[in-house]
Amino acid sequence: MFCRKRDLGAGDLSYGIGCASCLRFAGMLAVLLILLTPGVSPGGIPEPGIVLYGKVFDNGVLVTSGELVWTFTPTAGGDTFEVSTQLDEIQAEGGPYSYRVQIPLASEPPGSPPEDDALVISDTPVEYQRTAQVTRTGLSLQETETVILSSDDRGTFENINIGVGPDDDTDVDGMPDAWEQAIVDADPHDGLASVGDVLWSGDADGDGETNWDELQNGTDPTDATSVSNEENAYAAFHFEIYRGAVQPETGDPQESFRGARLLCWPPDGKTITDGILTKPQGTAGTSPLVLDVDPAGDEASMEETQYASPSALMSDYVSGEYRVILGLDGTGGHSALWFKIQVPAYTGSDFPGFLTVTSPAPGAYGVSVTPLLEFGESTWDYVEITSAQDGARHYLYFMAGDLTNTHQVDQALDRGTAYILGLDTNRWGDTWLGSLTTLQFTTLFSCVADMDTDGDVDALDLLDFAEAYASSSSDADLDESGTVDAGDVSAFADDYGKRGCEIIQ
Repeated sequence: MFCRKRDLGAGDLSYGIGCASCLRFAGMLAVLLILLTPGVSPGGIPEPGIVLYGKVFDNGVLVTSGELVWTFTPTAGGDTFEVSTQLDEIQAEGGPYSYRVQIPLASEPPGSPPEDDALVISDTPVEYQRTAQVTRTGLSLQETETVILSSDDRGTFENINIGVGPDDDTDVDGMPDAWEQAIVDADPHDGLASVGDVLWSGDADGDGETNWDELQNGTDPTDATSVSNEENAYAAFHFEIYRGAVQPETGDPQESFRGARLLCWPPDGKTITDGILTKPQGTAGTSPLVLDVDPAGDEASMEETQYASPSALMSDYVSGEYRVILGLDGTGGHSALWFKIQVPAYTGSDFPGFLTVTSPAPGAYGVSVTPLLEFGESTWDYVEITSAQDGARHYLYFMAGDLTNTHQVDQALDRGTAYILGLDTNRWGDTWLGSLTTLQFTTLFSCVADMDTDGDVDALDLLDFAEAYASSSSDADLDESGTVDAGDVSAFADDYGKRGCEIIQ
């Protein structure tokens, strides 16, 4: 039978229990070899050691670096025995722990030399002062207690925590109850019913940093925008409390509508399944709000626009903490992402000024399906183009505050369609307030009945068409049937009155 002494790995703090009989056999075998070998005078006989493990705290925070020295001093006098180890983060059930160390034990046969490399034990109990000394930069901890050791302590384990642990840490996991309760309360549907359900290896807010890391780094475990590594911060969202104006043909835009909106996009490799926005206490509006999720799971959004006055908007979207919970699907199954938006106190005068669009003009017809937008030189944040018929978004581009007076729309819009252009400037991440200038324009029509190619279909085109009726004029044969007949009349009627036609030479 062979049993090798080994280091204790993560989750293996129980080493020694199953192997104790093996080590006792090895000790007996060593005694027999000594007795049968002439002239050999060994020191002590190795015995299964005592494993000490536990957590080291500094004002309630787990310590995972530094040196720990255990000193055993016989109270009746005699030589002391020391064992040192480096603190580390040890992952195991009930952990993480700060240390594990084996105190080597030995028995001394009569006539053997003194044992220097182990703590000598026998059937007779001996009283020791056991001292734990922890040192690292800026920290020095020392605790002493009286223990009695004998052969009965061979192969035993003892959990010893050093320092003052977190207040009210009922599950003794190194994370304070109040801190864990904030995670439990953040989402009533996450399956976390008590502080005991909050694991140090969990990632409650879905930002890629464990609960334990967040505790150690002082970040918020319920907010994916609060991280120690900025690369992990969730930033794929847009929140805005805004006032809006329809740009007139002349003069400056004047506030005429207002609202609030939230757009969220999933992290790479994920899709959004559901979402909720919870407003701060004191709101006069509806809370929580269920977000709309597009069928592909590529976006979750909400927008409220029912405010007849600035005061109505501001009584609903009050200052305070807005919480968002997104459900995600992807590699690894279903997960959640939590983040917070902190809106400071604000007044109507805190909204930024309205911007002006110089092209297209309000009400313009015949705008290119890939228009070059022009603005009065200013800092702007995003442009959005939506359908004037149903409000569906056709184009969205975030500039993030760059100074420029043009923007090329590179995604072709539909022909002959009325659109609403929105130009926004906001204080994203500051006060979350924005001002939105809007105007309507209509893209180029494809007009087969523009007989005189002047860009519209009017009475002049009707005269030309009437003269060609019943002939084989190729210009008036709108349906290309070979003759100008009733089918061409129908095609002409469809185009009549259109302006902003694409001119085909």
